[in-house]
Amino acid sequence: VAYAAAPPAPAPYSTGTQFHAQDEFGNLNYGYANINSAKQEVGNTYGGVTGEYSYVDANGELQTVQYIADDAGFRVADSRLPKAPIFNPEPLVAPIFNPDLPVAPVDTPEVAAAKEAHFAAVEAVEAAEAAEAANAEDAPTERKRRAARFSME
Repeated sequence: VAYAAAPPAPAPYSTGTQFHAQDEFGNLNYGYANINSAKQEVGNTYGGVTGEYSYVDANGELQTVQYIADDAGFRVADSRLPKAPIFNPEPLVAPIFNPDLPVAPVDTPEVAAAKEAHFAAVEAVEAAEAAEAANAEDAPTERKRRAARFSME
């Protein structure tokens, strides 16, 4: 028994829709929808327009754009725009810094001996200066005595 080949299946077909409405005051509403994209826009007499369109991009993702154009300017919300970071409501905690406190250096035996010698030398110089100063204070008195001796003669 021979079977005939099945006829090819027709490609899926979707009819699109579109609409347009406008009144005598200049307000309008129009849009369309098909298998790949959709759009709707509403305008008013004063020049304001609000609309939205969407389409499936090359990666198969639905992209949506919403916009408003009026006296305040043009504003858009677009799924392709980068998203702002999400605020984390948890309170921020500052890092804790607890360093080890500095420790005073300890003298080595050589340094301790050198300091002792230095302080001894400083004390010797101070003692010599004090002795010299004491002699200098006595010097005028001694001179006066000598001078008095010579004048009596």
